[in-house]
Amino acid sequence: MTTRREVLRIGAWTAMSAAAPHALARRAAARTLLILGGTGFIGPHLTQEALRLDWKVTHFNRGKSAPGGMPGVETLIGDRNGQLDALRGRKWDAVIDDTGYIPRFVRMSAEMLAPNVGYCLYISSISAYASFAKPNDESSPTGKLTDPEADKVTEDTYGPMKALCEVYSTQAFKGRVSIVRPGYIVGPLDPTDRLTYWPVRASRGGEMLAPGTPHDPIQVMDVRDLAQWMMKLVASRTNGYFNAISPPARPHHGPTHRGKSQCEPRCRHHGNLGSGGFSGRALEARRALPDAVGAHQRQLCRRRAHGNDASRTDGPAVPAAGADDPRYARVVQDARARTAAEPARRTRSAEGSRHTTELAPER
Repeated sequence: MTTRREVLRIGAWTAMSAAAPHALARRAAARTLLILGGTGFIGPHLTQEALRLDWKVTHFNRGKSAPGGMPGVETLIGDRNGQLDALRGRKWDAVIDDTGYIPRFVRMSAEMLAPNVGYCLYISSISAYASFAKPNDESSPTGKLTDPEADKVTEDTYGPMKALCEVYSTQAFKGRVSIVRPGYIVGPLDPTDRLTYWPVRASRGGEMLAPGTPHDPIQVMDVRDLAQWMMKLVASRTNGYFNAISPPARPHHGPTHRGKSQCEPRCRHHGNLGSGGFSGRALEARRALPDAVGAHQRQLCRRRAHGNDASRTDGPAVPAAGADDPRYARVVQDARARTAAEPARRTRSAEGSRHTTELAPER
C-alpha cells in the first residue's frame, strides 16, 4: 500500500521532472551541485529548488530510498563509510552535505572533495551547542566528543558528533564553507511528526495531555523555506555559521494544541510528564517539545558571517514559519491530511520495535 509519505515524495520528484527539461536545456552553462544524500527529508526539497534555479544536480547515496534515481538528476552509488570511489576525479561547483552524522565519515568525504569542489554547505544542528543553560549565538561553545572515532548516534552523542563534523568540514574547505544549524524542521516528508503530532491530536477533540504550557515558545523552520534559503547561501558562496531558526519567543506552543474540534488540553509542567504511556511518534513528539523548552526559550537567532554581526548583508535573512503565518498553517494542514490518509501509520522506535502513533487511551 502506498503511504502518504511516499505520495509526497513522488510529488516532489514529479515537480523535479517538470523542472528537468528547462534545466537540461541550459546544462552547458549550468552550475554543478553535488548533494550527499538527496532522497530523505531535506534532500528532495533542496533538489527541487536547485533544479528550479538551473543547477545541474548529482546525488551520492546508497540507492536504497530511490533505487531508480530521480528525474533530471545524476545518481552516484556509494556509501559514506568509505565506499567513495564514485566521487573520485569528479568536479563540482558546490557540495551540500545532507547526511553527515559520523565525524570520520564526514572527514573522509570532505578531504576527498575539497580539492575538486569550490564550496561546501554542511547541514548541522542547533544540538551542536554544548549547553542551553544560557543564550547561544553562533559563536557559543559546541559539544565535545570523548571519543572522536565514535560512530554510534545516541541522544548524548548526536550534538557533539555534529559539532565535530563541522570542524572537519571547515578544516577541509578552509574559507569556502557555511555551517547551517537548523532547529526543528517541519513540512512534507518529515518522518518524525515531533511538532505536528500535537495539532493533529488536538483536532480529534476531547481531553488530552499536553506538554508544558500554552505560553512556552517554540522555534521551527519549514523545510521548503530552509531549502530555498540554503540554496541562496550556496549561490552566493556565503561563508560562516548560521542558526536556521525562527526569532526567539515566537511562536508559542498554544496554537499547536488547538484543533478543529472542541478540545480541552490538560497542561502540566513538562518536568512532571515523564515518558510513561508514550510510544512511537507520540514519545518522540513528547521528547522534542517539553524537554527542549529551555532551548526554545534561550536560543538566539543572531546570525554571523565572516565573524561579523548579522546586521551585515553577508547572507540572506532566514524565513521562519510562525504560528500566525500561513506557512505554519500549511505544515499543520499537511500533517492532518497525512494522518487521515494513514490512520494506522507506524514507526520504528529507537529500540527497534514497532509502535503506533497514538498515546495511551487515557492520555
